[in-house]
Amino acid sequence: MDVVTIGETRALFSPEPSSTRPYSHTYLRTFDGTESNVAIALAKLGHQVGWISKVGNDGLGKALLSFVKDQGVDISRVQTSMYGSTGFCFREIDNGNEYQLDEDRRETAASELELSDIDSDYLAKAKFLYVTTDLMICTNITMQTIKQAITIAKLNHVQIVLDIALAHNLVENEYAIQVVDQLIPFVDIILCNVQEDNIVLGEQDPMKVGKLLISKGPSLAIVNVAEHGAYYINERHQQFIENQSKVKSREGFAAGILSGLIEEQSLDCVIQRGFALGTLLNTSLENERYPSLEEVNNDLKKEEYNE
Repeated sequence: MDVVTIGETRALFSPEPSSTRPYSHTYLRTFDGTESNVAIALAKLGHQVGWISKVGNDGLGKALLSFVKDQGVDISRVQTSMYGSTGFCFREIDNGNEYQLDEDRRETAASELELSDIDSDYLAKAKFLYVTTDLMICTNITMQTIKQAITIAKLNHVQIVLDIALAHNLVENEYAIQVVDQLIPFVDIILCNVQEDNIVLGEQDPMKVGKLLISKGPSLAIVNVAEHGAYYINERHQQFIENQSKVKSREGFAAGILSGLIEEQSLDCVIQRGFALGTLLNTSLENERYPSLEEVNNDLKKEEYNE
């Protein structure tokens, strides 16, 4: 197994593009979850990926499992709750571009996920465990469960990748800072975006951010600076990699980073693959697209030619 992810995915209901939620009679249903999106993106590149979660014994849960499985992700360790329901949320389109999420914040099936639901042997076989801060801040999965899973992974020499991905309309600053501070000492690799994550980073200078993060435990920090590029910082070296095209998807960037790490590429190539997948991946309702490895490699060749 190359990567295991843990997280909650919810059904996402969006009104038709021509209407707004208060007046819409028809909704389109997709699924929304950072960890499952990253898992699917990696599976499309040919990697072996498993997703750990818990869903309700309901129509949404069955549809979700069918969707993720059909994308090539192993769902054999996803549990089904007999009591909790699969989470859902509504998306409200604003001015054609921006959107807000109106979530059902009641306890869902995923909130029942406990250490006993996580197969230690399964986790131990992975090369990487990918988790996000949103996992504990904006879903119902508890910090204790994730810390216990991370401990199991560390004992089995699985590398922990933490993505500081924050949904700003759902984040309480103090709790977000608490989550990051508690997890950082156990993390091997940390991903962040200086523009989007400044509420917990407390700093805009990417070099200072990277050095601050690795001083707390991780051996590698990758700091995305949006359309400009990204820095990678470790104890011995720091390097800026310029990006020629705008990264549209944080999930794509994370999946590209993981893909490069799995293949043991140089850090320069790892970042470039993150750029390529972050540019190509589109999980929007209107144009959902998970690129293949061939598409990613063609994009990288095009960037080399442009240089």
